[in-house]
Amino acid sequence: MQISDFEQFKTAFCMIMPHLKDIMGQDIAVNISDQTHFLGFEDASGFHLPVTPGDAIPQGDPTLTAIKQGKQLIENIPSEVYGIPLKAIMTPLTCDGKIVGCIGVARNMDNEFKVLELASHLEESLSQVSAAIQQISSSASDINQNQQHLSTAVLQIDEAARNIAGVLELIKNIADQTKMLGLNAAIEAARAGEAGRGFGVVAEEIRKLSDESRQTVTQIHDLAEQITQRVKRAQDISQVTLQASQEQAAATQEITASIEEISSSSQVLEDMAKIL
Repeated sequence: MQISDFEQFKTAFCMIMPHLKDIMGQDIAVNISDQTHFLGFEDASGFHLPVTPGDAIPQGDPTLTAIKQGKQLIENIPSEVYGIPLKAIMTPLTCDGKIVGCIGVARNMDNEFKVLELASHLEESLSQVSAAIQQISSSASDINQNQQHLSTAVLQIDEAARNIAGVLELIKNIADQTKMLGLNAAIEAARAGEAGRGFGVVAEEIRKLSDESRQTVTQIHDLAEQITQRVKRAQDISQVTLQASQEQAAATQEITASIEEISSSSQVLEDMAKIL
């Protein structure tokens, strides 16, 4: 930072130091130094730094490093040093082209570290949820395909039941014709008298066989009707299930997209926490 008069700047800065926490809205510790000693200091409320005005700047202090390098130094201080994580910002003061001192600000990073930790946990949790949703989505897709196959099979069964009805109608017509032939044969046998007695017995058996065939056709037709009704019901259920599986697949895709969006936001949050 370029200044015109170090003494005037030091006096003005020491006057506003007690108010900087309120101005910035953060719990900070602030100091100003020349090249070798701390000249002014305002401690933080939530942590304490071992700085006393008039003390020599100890070796290893980042203030000396910033003065030596002649550029701003930003350093993260772990919680093991002062009990809470800090971010120290050292800004050298330049007057007439020479380094004459330094301003130091230490800021409590506890909340930022908590945000960073929460963002990291959120990212991990979202990854786990995303993996679970992907598995559900894959299962929903499989269910959808299986349901489509089932729906096709039900349609084929329905078609087969209708074909059975067609065959039964054909058998019924044959049975009707057979009965008619038996009746005609019985009439002819009666006309033939004694000679046609045996033929009459055969004609009677043909009529009995025709009646039994008609009864069997009726029974099979009733069964086919029951199959058709149950197939229709299964088809209706299949369509509802198919629609539900399709909606589930679409919903899981939307959830996956939302989770990816949240995951992206959590990554942005984590990146922001890192640079605070």
